Amino acid sequence: PLSDPRHVLLSNIFEYNWQQGQDLTLETLIMQTQKPPFDKLGVMPVNDFFPEKDRFALAMALNAVIASPSFKAWETGVPMDMQSLLYTPEGKPRVSIFYIAHLNDNERMFAMTLILETLLNWMRRQAGTESLRALLYIDEIFGFFPPISNPPSKMPLLRLLKQARAFGVGVVLSTQNPVDLDYKGLSNIGTWWIGRLQTDNDRERVIAGLKEAAAAGDTDLATVSQMIANLKSRVFLMRNIHDKGVPTLMTTRWVMSYLAGPFTRQQIGILMANKRETALSSSAAPAASVGLAAAAAGDAAPPSPQHSPDGFSDQPPVLKDVQQVFLPVAMDAPAAIRKWEDANRGRADTLDDAKLAFVPALLAQASVLYED
Repeated sequence: PLSDPRHVLLSNIFEYNWQQGQDLTLETLIMQTQKPPFDKLGVMPVNDFFPEKDRFALAMALNAVIASPSFKAWETGVPMDMQSLLYTPEGKPRVSIFYIAHLNDNERMFAMTLILETLLNWMRRQAGTESLRALLYIDEIFGFFPPISNPPSKMPLLRLLKQARAFGVGVVLSTQNPVDLDYKGLSNIGTWWIGRLQTDNDRERVIAGLKEAAAAGDTDLATVSQMIANLKSRVFLMRNIHDKGVPTLMTTRWVMSYLAGPFTRQQIGILMANKRETALSSSAAPAASVGLAAAAAGDAAPPSPQHSPDGFSDQPPVLKDVQQVFLPVAMDAPAAIRKWEDANRGRADTLDDAKLAFVPALLAQASVLYED
């Protein structure tokens, strides 16, 4: 990507608009692809680095995507903002269900990859914790984490399996067939539930995966293989990396389910008819939690700058790697006026309009380990 002219051009367009404090729509992106808002890329003129004919071809390709009728569905609905999908405006956890069974294979892969990458970006902005902050559950992982090929969804899933626990994010994957999974990646999962398997090939595949994940000598694979072969209906073998020796057998309770199977587009529309307005309104104003990074930092450009009063300046854009936090307002306007009057020993004039003025501060923390 670093040497691809298309990548370099689009990246510079995003960075330019971000530094200018301007929002960037798809329409604006296409127009600026044809006529970039800058003259040079690096030290080379834009036309030498990426000729106008090639820029026009790229703009036409982007335009074909957004002009496609099938793309219109991706422009509506709840925004893909992971903070508002996982937490209510009051800061309470919520359940968000993504239903993709009605999509074709390419659309399903696109949706799954988009969800995983959005979760990864949100996760990396969080502080480390030992408590569970969020849980990703995928019902039927078939096609998204195969053992041989490398679809777009595989790498973000692998990163989650390796890194998510440090940020308090759990991952649960389920499948009906163990052949669908890359066991090298699943060696990073601490708890396995194994149900009844119909064929010897499936059982051998699971044993091979357990062998990859097990530490030397902590599991008797011959005993485990016999236990898996003897599993009955509603009985699961549970293997936990913290439990040494023979895995545990678990029996589930009888569960009555009224699930009707996969939904059609029409059924989804009926199901969501009275919920769509609520979902859109609740996601429009994500929670401004105390001490949390500014919402959408690194995800979207800041709002268009407005003129500040004399003596004040607008908030300058900062690099996305710099974490910004905003302390809560500790007093209302009347209390602020009284504090000013006490400090200046005078009476304040009548205020027609009150605005918040943010004072920047830099916080640096360091940990030093030493031996005496």
